[in-house]
Amino acid sequence: MSESAEIRVGDTEREAAMTALGEHMSAGRLDIDEYGERSARVVAAKTRGELLEVFADLPDPRPVFGPAQPVRQAPQFGQPTPPLNPDHPKPGEPWGWTTEVAQQWDNRPVGQRVAAGMVPLAVVISLVLFFAVFHVWWVFMLIPAAAVISGAILGDQRHAIQEQQRRRRSAIRESQRQTREHIRDAQRHTRHQMRHMRHQYRHGSRRDLDE
Repeated sequence: MSESAEIRVGDTEREAAMTALGEHMSAGRLDIDEYGERSARVVAAKTRGELLEVFADLPDPRPVFGPAQPVRQAPQFGQPTPPLNPDHPKPGEPWGWTTEVAQQWDNRPVGQRVAAGMVPLAVVISLVLFFAVFHVWWVFMLIPAAAVISGAILGDQRHAIQEQQRRRRSAIRESQRQTREHIRDAQRHTRHQMRHMRHQYRHGSRRDLDE
């Protein structure tokens, strides 16, 4: 097994693997018994290789691991420790939330924020119930249930957003149509005034010649 496969995993990697298993079961690739058996293997997995073995016969989604973090060198006396991540928050800023990300999250509807947190919360609750209370695989059924409910909520939100966008496009088209009509009316009025002025000019010229 390669060095990368021997790297140990934590709760974050296990939660991501459980979420991926729930999506495979929702898609019909796994039945309930297979989901329970693989969920137990995910909970017991200690390395990346053991997690990947659970998904050996499954397509994406599957666990994706980032590169191993480099070892932080001890800073010299009197010098601040440089952050490993260029997006590391500055002193006084909250960890894990940049200003742009926080603004995007605050601008999302409440329903979307609740739905986005349901699946990770279900994963945590399932792990706690499995290790501390029941020790049975069916507690992991909370994860696909949360995924279904979350999908329904997000789906309703998407429909509402699409309907809002459709109405906005309709309003824009109606405004453009009215603008074109006003322009055509103004052009017709201008042409009518020009014809009237030419008629008056010709009538006045003939009258001057007669006199």
